[in-house]
Amino acid sequence: MRIRLLGPVELRVGADGFTGVAGAQRRAVLALLALRLGHLVTVDQLCELLWDEQPPPSARAAVQGHVAALRKVLADTPFELHTRDSGYLLDGPAGTVDALRFEELTGAADRQAGLGACTAAVALLEEALRLWRGEALADLPDTPLRAAAVDRLKQSRTAALLHWAGLRLGQGTGASAVPLLEQGVRMDGLREELVALLMRCLHQAGRPAEALTAYHQARVRLDDELGINPGPALRAALAVVLADDRAVEPPPTAPPRPEPAPLLPLVPRQLPRRHPDFVGRTTDLARLDRACGPARAGDGPVLVVGPAGVGKSALVTDWAHRVADRFPDGLLHAELHGLAPDGPALPEAVLARFLRALGVPEDGVPAERAARAALYRERTRGRRLLVLLDDAADAD
Repeated sequence: MRIRLLGPVELRVGADGFTGVAGAQRRAVLALLALRLGHLVTVDQLCELLWDEQPPPSARAAVQGHVAALRKVLADTPFELHTRDSGYLLDGPAGTVDALRFEELTGAADRQAGLGACTAAVALLEEALRLWRGEALADLPDTPLRAAAVDRLKQSRTAALLHWAGLRLGQGTGASAVPLLEQGVRMDGLREELVALLMRCLHQAGRPAEALTAYHQARVRLDDELGINPGPALRAALAVVLADDRAVEPPPTAPPRPEPAPLLPLVPRQLPRRHPDFVGRTTDLARLDRACGPARAGDGPVLVVGPAGVGKSALVTDWAHRVADRFPDGLLHAELHGLAPDGPALPEAVLARFLRALGVPEDGVPAERAARAALYRERTRGRRLLVLLDDAADAD
């Protein structure tokens, strides 16, 4: 690894280990160029990252200075920093940037799981999760663009953790997933899928009392912070625990023999978290209400377009949370990684994740894309579902 972004931003030059890059703004420029490795990053995007909507008059000169300094720092690495008409482009091997390596590993894990190779998928996901050293981009200036990048990386990590723990649960080794799930719940206790999966893994490990404690802590937090009751994922996990007599007895001194448990509830709730600073956009929210409401004119997808960083994901995610109760049969979400260096997400991999979320067991997911699409249509026919596809490269 040469550039590390999944924690404080660090660069390795030569064989002397990792070192921080001087200056928070310079680290931010390096981070954005590395996240969009092989793609043009405009000066305006860099200014937005560093100063949001209030760049100083010297902003462009400051960006040029940071780029010039980075060129010197990157001289002994496999990376090249190119100047283009409207910005800059960092070129180099994607596998040496931890955030991009994480995407490679999770994508490979999706493909392996889609082929039924769950053991290989587990190993790939564990390698991916080990790349994290804390909050991503931890030492960069606190601007909305940085917050959006952090949120996206965090959602990707949570998705990988859920996938890994779900595979472990399906293999009967859910106990090994408990420590990471507990850590995830401490960081994001309002993510019901995390708590539900933790409950199932605790139950499988012979720790039903702790599973009930996790449920009640989540119930109180959801009520205190959001004013809502536990959703279908938590209720389904609670039913699994209460169906076992051990739930009302002291935990056994030795874990029982692992027994199969469902991977996910039949009603998925996969929405990413709302952006805490989202405000306004009332006109756009109203347009989404009309386009996706009961009186909608067409039956195709609704497309939200705009330049990078303008807030498309934040808008649609916020709207989806506002109207979640209109879709009692589930909420599905997928990152399509349309501009990722290694190409967009494979449709068959996304279909496999959706099918598992809709209750199809691992061994019931077909190998071929067409068969997965047919099964997806069958599972969703007649259901009131909201499907949110983020970062699509094109219509295909």
